Amino acid sequence: WQTDVAVLRMGWSLPQTWEDAVRADFPALPSAMQDAIIALAELQEQALIVGRLAPWMAGLGMSVSSAVVVMNALRLERPPRRSQSLEKAR
Repeated sequence: WQTDVAVLRMGWSLPQTWEDAVRADFPALPSAMQDAIIALAELQEQALIVGRLAPWMAGLGMSVSSAVVVMNALRLERPPRRSQSLEKAR
């Protein structure tokens, strides 16, 4: 949702930098927290875009989705959540 807000704001006026858009989205936060959000975004960009982790993450998501489709097609039960299995053990 933060991206949606930033893009909507950029439709009215374009900030000097993307960091300014982040600061505008979180004006109530202390600047140190805003800096941490910006640093996290830069780390994500390095890992997902530069480090090519995005295709791997997409493949992982596809694998999980495919497993769910197969389980549903075969009418297999999903493993119980840990909390459910603990309740049954009691």
